[in-house]
Amino acid sequence: MYKILKDYPDAPLERGWRDMLSRAARPGHYCAPEFFLEPRLENRQGFAILGIETELSGRTAVTGVATGYDDGAQIRCGLNVSPQIAFDGSRSQPEISASLIDGLLSIGRKAQLISVYTWEKCPAFVARGFRERPDMGTVVVDLSKGPEAVFAGFESKRTIRAALRAGVTVREASDEDIDEYYPILAEWSRRKGQPCGSLQHYRQLFGLRANRRLFVAFHEGKMAGGSVIRFLPGGIVEYAANSSRPEFQNLRPNDLLMWTAIEWACK
Repeated sequence: MYKILKDYPDAPLERGWRDMLSRAARPGHYCAPEFFLEPRLENRQGFAILGIETELSGRTAVTGVATGYDDGAQIRCGLNVSPQIAFDGSRSQPEISASLIDGLLSIGRKAQLISVYTWEKCPAFVARGFRERPDMGTVVVDLSKGPEAVFAGFESKRTIRAALRAGVTVREASDEDIDEYYPILAEWSRRKGQPCGSLQHYRQLFGLRANRRLFVAFHEGKMAGGSVIRFLPGGIVEYAANSSRPEFQNLRPNDLLMWTAIEWACK
């Protein structure tokens, strides 16, 4: 069985959803109910498909989740660097997959393409007609080792130390920092040809501190750039975005921003 949501779940369903995520492997922020809280730049319909199972006690249990966007011609669940699917590790993955597939096919019955990215092979999808394509994947770091062990394992620590010697500092952003960061983001978006929302959009986005943080770098009192992470406590922390001023690149602020985000995530 499955349930399709187009908005934030009610309290009992939210509890079941979060309970399932506590037993899932590598769940990310976009696998959580907070997926529905983020303001979106594009006018796309977000959805969540929950695998549902009725237990002997009569309680409804959530067994898995796939979130994504309905763009009309295409249904997309995640990206190659950020899967948006999670399974209850204590239950049968093929059965959970079957429920999620039924939901995807229901939503996408008029779509030309349904794409789903997963962390691991899911034979149930292939059995239902999905074509499987391996991807080069994304780099991950095991944070459970702690910050000292993670730092010791870096092949090159030189650029991080160079940024520190140059006087670059990094901190979590305050509300005032967001206002200063926004022009850097807007200019970076213009250079890259990427869409950029309003200042209010990003104030709302960075206000979701339970799942998203902005770190900002400074040199001699001037902001050099900023990096964004999104995360699910107990799950994955994703390095989501970076925008910086080109004139500061030789000071390597982005290297220190990434290390600070990793150090924060470990703790």
